Amino acid sequence: MIKRIGRRTIEEKKIFPPPRPIKLYKGATRIVKIEKLDDYFKGVAYIGEQKYTVRGAIKGETETVEVIDVNRKSGVECKFLSSEKPSADRVTPICDRFYECGNCDLMHINIQSQLKLKKQNLSAVLGVTENKINDVVSVNELYYRNKVHLVFGEKDGKINLGFFDETTHAVTSIEKCYLHDKWLYKLIKRILTWARATRVEAYKPWNGKGQMRFVAARCLGENIMVTLVSRKGAKLKSLDKLYESLKLDFKSVSLFTSENDGKSAMVLAGKLRHVAGDTRLKGSLCGIDFGLSPDSFFQVNERAIERIYSDIFAHVKKGGAKNVVDCFSGIGITSAMFAKSGVSVTSIEIVPSAVSDAEKLAEANGVKDKIKFIRGDVNKVLPKLDKSHKYTFFVDPPRSGLGEEVCLSIIGFAPNEIIYLSCNPQTLADDLKFLTHHGYKLVSVTPYDMFPNTKHIETLVYLSHK
Repeated sequence: MIKRIGRRTIEEKKIFPPPRPIKLYKGATRIVKIEKLDDYFKGVAYIGEQKYTVRGAIKGETETVEVIDVNRKSGVECKFLSSEKPSADRVTPICDRFYECGNCDLMHINIQSQLKLKKQNLSAVLGVTENKINDVVSVNELYYRNKVHLVFGEKDGKINLGFFDETTHAVTSIEKCYLHDKWLYKLIKRILTWARATRVEAYKPWNGKGQMRFVAARCLGENIMVTLVSRKGAKLKSLDKLYESLKLDFKSVSLFTSENDGKSAMVLAGKLRHVAGDTRLKGSLCGIDFGLSPDSFFQVNERAIERIYSDIFAHVKKGGAKNVVDCFSGIGITSAMFAKSGVSVTSIEIVPSAVSDAEKLAEANGVKDKIKFIRGDVNKVLPKLDKSHKYTFFVDPPRSGLGEEVCLSIIGFAPNEIIYLSCNPQTLADDLKFLTHHGYKLVSVTPYDMFPNTKHIETLVYLSHK
């Protein structure tokens, strides 16, 4: 008599043993076929029901990958090791930290293919056919970032600086980055020399020990603004020596400190303290002189944003707009540009320091009397504006987008045109769906490669009233 176990006999189980479950652990290697790229340009593959997400992958390749993280919800995170037959789009990344760092997403793909992928992705997210989207505008590929956030860590028993990997939560030590110019290498060298000489330790969130957490810096030309972020109560020594050291490499140095015990990813969460040098970082864009505070918002790619602003300005000038509402106006560069052409501008911004910077900028550029500055939430300010004027709206919202309430407020003015600059295709898609459902039509969609070699893209949209 054959004894049964479940639905199968003992003999059947000997002849056809069940497949052994694949043990997944960090460092394990697998061979996978990349079926597609997700919205963040990571490769997606499946072994059985298990999903594999691969950094550095290309659709269609059969690849050997290494597991870097196992997550029950999101699946198995991997990095690319090799390809059985490399795609024609694949190139060798110029950076030897590409697969460890995690901050560049597309450096393994040639630039023209990157632009095509970004256009395809934008088309899919917006639900707009590719032939209705202009080709991606590219102005530079490397050395474009004027801003950096660095994390203190330890390597070989020494304090070090690097980038934080959102997937592995590890700090990848760096000496240079191909998205930043030589100024970053000089900055890292000077700060590490100071940190090691004063024997400060990197902050360890798991036990609360150590002093140094982050460095936030921005460089415009030969001028640099640096903020050292420590845990609360940390006493930093020889900051005067660090300041003098930085002055050997930069024409102008602004040095600040800040304390941060928060657990979020926000770097400048605490109060800023000015240590030495200028209190504002000076720059110029599209003929507008400006100054930045450490927490001011300013685009990281100057050449790209100058191209975008020039295109917007030319469009507004050609259209003959008389009154422009500049929502989320930041430090006021666009408001000053509109005002210089003779347009009456209402500038709305919620961040107090940004409004202060904008007022100083307008005065320095001789257009303060042509701009009405309003500090407050766009959603609360718009209902109070005079609706007797015919406005053109320019909106450049944060990644969260406009939202239905702000869209409704704008629609209430029945503007002939809305100019929308977006850094997030997902929230842009939601807002466009709402606006087009309420009487507006897409005139043009132009993506700009503001962040080459990464997953991000900037999109400029013109909408007109039907």
